[in-house]
Amino acid sequence: MFGELGDQLGEANASVLLADTRRLTADYSGAAQLLERALGIFEKLSDRLGQAQALLSLAMVRRMTGDFSSAAASAQHALAISAELGRQREQARALALLGDLRRDTGDFPAAIAAAEQALELYCDVGERCGQAGAMWTLGAAHRAAGNYGAASSALVQALGIWQDIGDRYWQASVLVSLGAVRRDTHDYPAARAQLGEALRIFRHNGDLGGAAEALTEMGTLHLACGDLAAARHCYREALGLARQIGSPFDEGTALAGLGRCARGTPTAARLLARAHQILLDTGAAAADTVATELGVLTSTRSTVGASTGTS
Repeated sequence: MFGELGDQLGEANASVLLADTRRLTADYSGAAQLLERALGIFEKLSDRLGQAQALLSLAMVRRMTGDFSSAAASAQHALAISAELGRQREQARALALLGDLRRDTGDFPAAIAAAEQALELYCDVGERCGQAGAMWTLGAAHRAAGNYGAASSALVQALGIWQDIGDRYWQASVLVSLGAVRRDTHDYPAARAQLGEALRIFRHNGDLGGAAEALTEMGTLHLACGDLAAARHCYREALGLARQIGSPFDEGTALAGLGRCARGTPTAARLLARAHQILLDTGAAAADTVATELGVLTSTRSTVGASTGTS
């Protein structure tokens, strides 16, 4: 009896570890299958902590595939179990992940509040890695809300911790967000340096998802500087990586970038329409921005057609 239970628990824990490896190599489908199997075993064994940890990993994978609704449900479930067990570390992880998801779907005040709660819990348990991750989430939420000073402060602190720890993967992730802040505030040389460094790290580590995100942000930087050829190159490479790993969100943002590069041509509306549908399906707030651009473009074309007597 006990041997059988131990075997099942070992299988579940091994599945969670293997799923993390699959996630890091962008095999999101394989990771999700392993985590769902592990979750079933934990539920059967009434292992509440195991359930919470599997749910958190599953929420991360679902977020990466653009399934924001399911990801949020898993994270909320994990948060409830962790609170019931009094597990502050898992509560903090769930709150940080919910902060990212609230930002993805455009609820910036909720994203900031969740990140601040996560940071407080990580400070209580004295976990520096968690503090850095929560600061990154907080900085990204402030950036999305247009609070660039607060964003820069949080992201610089997060980067400093990851540099002290020596974790290059997380340094790259923070550099993407910090580079976007520098670009949005028109500090283009700093943005180019930070996004370029992030892209080099992601490529060195074979992180296709990270590279796709960095390339999209770099494409937006080139577009802001008026270099359409460089922007298109970045967006096309990002699009290829997004499709390779099966990330609808990254695919949608790359297509939107290509549509912006094609302004003034018939291709622009087609690309933006496709991007809008993909982002809308994920529930991403970016769909609203693309919808506005598409509406302006369509309105402009209709006005031009009317003034020239064409349709």
